[in-house]
Amino acid sequence: MFGLLEFANAIIAIRRLADEVKSASQTTRLMTTGSQRLVPIGTLGAAALQCRLGVASIEPKASMRVSTSGHPVALVSFGNAGRRSFAPIERSSPCKVGEERLTDNAAGHLDEYLDQVLIGGRESREITIVDYDPVWPTRFAHERSRIGSLGRVAKRIEHIGSTAVPGLAAKPIIDILVTVQDVEDECSYMPTLEAAGYVLRVREPRHRMFRTPNRDVHIHVWQSGSEEERRYLLFRNWLRSNAPDRELYERTKRELSQRSWTDMNYYAEAKGAVVAAILERAARGASAPDAAS
Repeated sequence: MFGLLEFANAIIAIRRLADEVKSASQTTRLMTTGSQRLVPIGTLGAAALQCRLGVASIEPKASMRVSTSGHPVALVSFGNAGRRSFAPIERSSPCKVGEERLTDNAAGHLDEYLDQVLIGGRESREITIVDYDPVWPTRFAHERSRIGSLGRVAKRIEHIGSTAVPGLAAKPIIDILVTVQDVEDECSYMPTLEAAGYVLRVREPRHRMFRTPNRDVHIHVWQSGSEEERRYLLFRNWLRSNAPDRELYERTKRELSQRSWTDMNYYAEAKGAVVAAILERAARGASAPDAAS
């Protein structure tokens, strides 16, 4: 049973969302349906609202609207769950998700793995490689200012991927690394990123990926101090300074872009052997006695 105190707290939390709802002049109302209630989502999205309220589950109802306001609503189940003590829920988990690690899959089973971690399913997209564009660092700077609303939650915000390497041809997608203390604590960063206009695309153990609706910016959230953080920066820095490997990587990407892929992740997987070889050389170069000179 949803207690009076919990209900009052929910009302207070929803009222605090008033400035984030598209038409603040409309009265925010709750509508009862059985033991559940319909709650206006506003511009935050269901996942962010769930984090704010600390409720058991939220089910978006795209066909339903609150009164005449036109705001999308969600079916909310008020349970005894604490703000960050939810039971693990696969793919649609709120603040805390399961700690279990998904096992690596062979190439033949990539579809099964992608179906577990992709929000919105697989996408067949044409891979377009374009010459380096000097405007890419400016694009990153713009996105960095938006991500900066995370404040101290973001331990590091870095431009990564091919668009971060001057002279390297790339897909015109800005890749950004954001590190946080605990990736699984989605409530610490998801509401802010969603409010800034980013949409969750990938949820896998220790990693989340958000992107813009236009799919031209990818934000990779990893744990601060993780091996993945080290590898991303090592790879970027090495390509910036090593012309032969930069040329090898560009040649590989251009060749692979001529093929058809059922999902962009297959294209990324196909680069795996070349990326691994470059990383190995980068690690040797970084550990060389004169690497700092």
